[in-house]
Order: sequence, then C-alpha cells, then structure tokens
Amino acid sequence: HKVFLMMGLCCDSCSLAIEDSIRRIEGVRAAAVDFGKKELRLELDEKTTVPWVLAESQRRARKIVRGVRVRSEEVNARRLKRLKLSALAVGVPLFGLGLTGLVPAGALSLFAASYLLFGIDVVFRALRNVLRGKVFDEHFLMTVATIGAFAVGAYAEAAAVMLFYKIGVSLEDLAVERSRRSIRSVFALRPEYARRLTAAGTEKVRPEEVAVGEQIVVKPGERVPLDGTVTKGSAYVDTHLVSGEAVPKRKNAGDDVVSGSIVTNSPLTLTVAKKLSDSLVTRIADYVEKAARKKSQAEHYLTVFTRYYTPLVVGAAVLLAFVPPLLIPGQIISDWLYRALIFLVISCPCALVLSVPLSFSAGIGSLARAGILVKGARYVEALRRVDTVVFDKTGTLTEGVFEVVVIAPEPPYAEGELLSLAALAESYSAHPAAVAIRNAAGLGEGPVERAMESIGAYDEIAGLGVKATVDGRTVLVGNRRLLLQEHVTPPSPEPNEAGTTVYVAVDNVYAGRIVIADRIRPSARKAVRELTGLGVERTVM
Repeated sequence: HKVFLMMGLCCDSCSLAIEDSIRRIEGVRAAAVDFGKKELRLELDEKTTVPWVLAESQRRARKIVRGVRVRSEEVNARRLKRLKLSALAVGVPLFGLGLTGLVPAGALSLFAASYLLFGIDVVFRALRNVLRGKVFDEHFLMTVATIGAFAVGAYAEAAAVMLFYKIGVSLEDLAVERSRRSIRSVFALRPEYARRLTAAGTEKVRPEEVAVGEQIVVKPGERVPLDGTVTKGSAYVDTHLVSGEAVPKRKNAGDDVVSGSIVTNSPLTLTVAKKLSDSLVTRIADYVEKAARKKSQAEHYLTVFTRYYTPLVVGAAVLLAFVPPLLIPGQIISDWLYRALIFLVISCPCALVLSVPLSFSAGIGSLARAGILVKGARYVEALRRVDTVVFDKTGTLTEGVFEVVVIAPEPPYAEGELLSLAALAESYSAHPAAVAIRNAAGLGEGPVERAMESIGAYDEIAGLGVKATVDGRTVLVGNRRLLLQEHVTPPSPEPNEAGTTVYVAVDNVYAGRIVIADRIRPSARKAVRELTGLGVERTVM
C-alpha cells in the first residue's frame, strides 16, 4: 500500500476520472483518489517500482487535469501552504489600505494587487479548465464574477469576494487536515518497535522486520506489536483499545494475543503468528481509512448535481444581465450586469461540493478517535434511520472500574477481617476483582508490601482465583468452582446479587463472600435518554 499527495485537484468528478485511469496502470491492483484529503492510495504488485508508478500516475492524471501534481512527500504541501499564507499576509494590508481611501490615486492599483495575490491561482485554474473544455466549475464562476466586478468599477467588491473565497478555502483545508489527523490517530495503536528474541538476548527492531515464527518479548506496560501465541509467561492482557473489553484477560502458554493490546503485570514471550500487514492493529487502521474513502449516497448525488447546476447558474446569470434591460424600458445594463455578477458569486457551489465529503470524513475520523469503527460514509448516513441500539455493558455503559459493594462474612469473621484476609491473599494479582478488594481494604492497587511478611505461599489459578497462606492460614479467594475444587462447601442456594461474587474460605472452611460491581457511567442514563429522544425505539444491553 502506498499513499501519495495529489495536489491541484479541482473537483470530485475529476478525481473519479483520474482514479479510473490510474487503476488501469500495469502493476496497480487498486487505486483510490480522496478528493477531500488530496490523497492517492495505491495497492501495487510486489515487482512494481514506486518511482515508475508515481511518474505514470502523474502523466495520466495530467491528461485529465493539467495542473495535477503527484508527490510522495509532504514537503511540497508545506511549501504551498507557506506561499498561500504569505500571499494573504501581503494582500490583506494592501486591501485594507485601499479601503481607507488614504491613497485615492492608487486605489485601483492596491485592489488589483491584492486581488492577484488572493486569486491568481483561481484565475489560472479557471483558464486551464476552459482550455480543456471544462468550463463550468467554481473557479470559473469566481473568475467571471470578480473580473466582471472590476469591469463595472466595483474594485473593492472584486478583491473582497476573492479574499473571502480564499479564507473559506483555507478554513476548509484546515478542517481536512484535522480530519486526516483524526483518522491517522488510529495508527497510534501500532508500537514503533518490537523486542525480537535472539540467541544473544533481545533486540529492538521495527515490527515489519519481524518474520512469522520468530519470538518477541513484551514487557509489562508495553503494547503487543504483532499478533502471536504465548510461548512463555503468564499475564493479564488489556485489550480495551482494540476490542472495547474493559476487563483484562489472563493469557497463558498457548493462548493467542492480538496486536494493540497491553501486557499489564508480567512479561510474555510470543511466537509471531502474523506479519505486521496482517496483524489486527494494522487491519483496524486500514479499515478506518477505507471507510473514510467510501462515498455516501449523498456524495454521489452531489457529483451528478454539480454537472448540471453550474451551467444552469451561468445561463441564468446571462439572462439576468441582458434580458431585463432589453424588455424593461429605462433600465441601465450596467446595473443588471452587476446584479448578475452578485448572483454568480452567491450561487457558487464550492461550499456544498467540499462540505458534504468533508463532513463525512470528519465524522468517521471523530468516531475512530472515540473507538467506534464505521464501515463507510453510507453507514454514517444510515445512522439517521437507526431504531435499535445494542450496548456492551462493561466499559461502555459502565466505567470498567470495579468496587466492593457487599461484604457478607460468616461467623466468627467480621467484615473488616474478611476483607483484610482477602486483600492480602490477592496481594500479587492484577485481576480487576483483586484490585477492587485491595482498594476497599485501603491497601492500594499495586503489590502490597505487608504481603512480604504475611504471605508464605501464593498460587494464582487461572480462571478460578488465588490460593495463599496468610499469617499461617490457608486462604482461598475466587469463584464457586475454586471452592468446589478445593473441597470447600459453598453456600446453597447460590446468592443472586447484582455484580460479581467472590467467595472466601479460610483453612478449607467457607468464611464469607464479597460482591464487586462496576460503576455506571454518569453519562450512560443521559445517553440512553437522548437516543430515545432521537427515535431509537429499543435499547438492548
């Protein structure tokens, strides 16, 4: 996959024609031109050379739009941006000086100079399109309207119209760039390096340099760079960035781990199962970018609309300029010509042409930043017809932060003693339930210093809980299956409580239970209420 900047695109229909032409180049598997982001994305055969494809793409694009430039670096875009800002910085003072009337004899020169600084590229682009037979676009409308204003003596108005047009385009460029950054923020999920295991130890390499079958080491707090299988170690892995699941899952030897997830409490050695381009985090990033390129139904309608709209506007302006003076006695043709020019300016469709694809691109980028993947612009458009919403509970409607809500000891234990025993037994566990119990006992989230003195033996049993010796007593903390495995009789019938029930046994005797629940997000109730107000008939959890 290669991404190039494509500068000089003038309309969405042109980008579609260029896309179709480039797609026919030998060695190009797929091509997509994004008019909003000014990008050309190519999928190439392995034997295809990038410089040749770049040159051929530009040659074909220039047959359709003469001024198109295809670049592999953003240096040219930055240079162009500086030129535009410099033109505005010089042109605005000249325009302001002309408005003050301090130089009456040079007013025309001041307005003409500021006009050229603001809009010379618009005029050249309009002329190029006329020579190529593509007369009717927003550049043509702006050029005719402003030059016509100069012709009837409205110098200030001509320069002002071009100034406001360029300010509007600059704001749109800024919005496009923000949208691009928003979409590309998804790539932050990908780690910059991987720790490859070698005979001499580990070495830091780029993830794309690691081959399938090689081993990598991921330390606590680091993101997993590539999809793989655990070959050594055991740790809780946080996958909320890639799956939305708020509760870390314990991974042992033989378990699969996906890229983008975070190892929380101890190092893991993984055997790489997929190269970077096939790993989950890359597929998610590609998925978001492809979604941003899929055009909505509104965008397709807009492309067709502008083909007919602009010629009709030009025709209406011509009629407005010449028909009333001919049919209505006493009318001055210059007045009606001025009205026709105003009509051309206010009828320019550039805001509509740019705002529709930009709004979808910005929307998809914002959704991606919030962790919501959308298949394409047409699905963003379809959201207005949604009548049912299905929520995951943990980490979505709730905060994914667990806290103790019930402590139910059995005699002779008191609430404080039961909680303290359970917290000490869970001293080394990174499980969310263990963290909640330690927090409730005032021992903090991390490993407990007192555990060094109190705990003689410690065993964390995957999927069940922990078994530890606390001050000489054997303490079990876990689910119902742990008690049954250790031949401890749990309470019967099983308590029916909202939350997760953690059972505690001391010296093989049931000692009580602790109930842990997730906190509901403060915004959850409001969100569900607003969805109902928007016409969502059913909300399913």
